[in-house]
Amino acid sequence: HLLIKQQKISRENISFFNHMTHEFSTPLTNIKLATSLINKRTEDDRISAYAGIINKQYEQLKSQIDNVLMMAQISQSPFELNKTNVCPAALVSEVVNNMQLQINDKKAEVNIIGEKEGSTLFADSFHLKNAFRNILDNALKYCHHPKIEIELKREKGSLIVNFKDNGPGINEMAKLKIFNPYYRWESDESVNGFGLGLAYVKKVLLLHNADIKLMTESMHSGAIFSLTFPSVSK
Repeated sequence: HLLIKQQKISRENISFFNHMTHEFSTPLTNIKLATSLINKRTEDDRISAYAGIINKQYEQLKSQIDNVLMMAQISQSPFELNKTNVCPAALVSEVVNNMQLQINDKKAEVNIIGEKEGSTLFADSFHLKNAFRNILDNALKYCHHPKIEIELKREKGSLIVNFKDNGPGINEMAKLKIFNPYYRWESDESVNGFGLGLAYVKKVLLLHNADIKLMTESMHSGAIFSLTFPSVSK
C-alpha cells in the first residue's frame, strides 16, 4: 500500500513539474523577445544596460527551468534515449561555442585538448550536450577567474572526457552527496540553483552505461569531473 502511494505521489510530482515548467516557458520566451526588441530599437546606453540585466536573469531562470524539465523527463519510466552515432569532440565544441556569451561575461579561459575528431559514440546528442553544458556551467559559476580545460582521450577502447577547473575544490563530505538531487554545496552563497544539474548529469551518464567521477587533488585546487564512456569506435 505504501509503495503504491509513493508511486502515485511520484507521478503527481512529475506531472506538476512538467506543467510548471511549460507554464513558465511561454512568459520567459516573451521576455526574451521583448528584451531583444529593446536592444535593437534603443541607442540609450542606460536602457541597453537594463535590458542586459533582464537578459542575464532570463538566461539563469531558463537554465534552472530546463534542468527541472529534463530531470522530470528522464525520471519517467520507461524512458528511452534517442541514440545515434555522434562525435563527442564535436559535441563539446558545440557546447563551448553556444556558451560563449557566458564564458565572455565571466572573462573565462576555456580550452579543449586531446582528440578533436575521429571517435564516435552511440549516444543521445541532446542529453549528452546538456550534461556537458551543466558541468561547464558549474565550473563557470564557482570559479572567480575561470580557467577550464576539457580533455578528450581514449584509454583501452573507452573515451574519457575530463572537465578540469581552478575553482575552490570540493571537500570529501560534499563529494558523497554532490550527485544527489536537490543537494547544493554552499561554498558560494551567490550561486543560485535547485541542485538538479549534477543529478541530471549522473542520470544521463547511467543511461549511457557510462560513469562519472569527481576528483580533487586538495582543497582550493579545483575539481575534475571525469566521464568515462565504455565503448568508442574510430
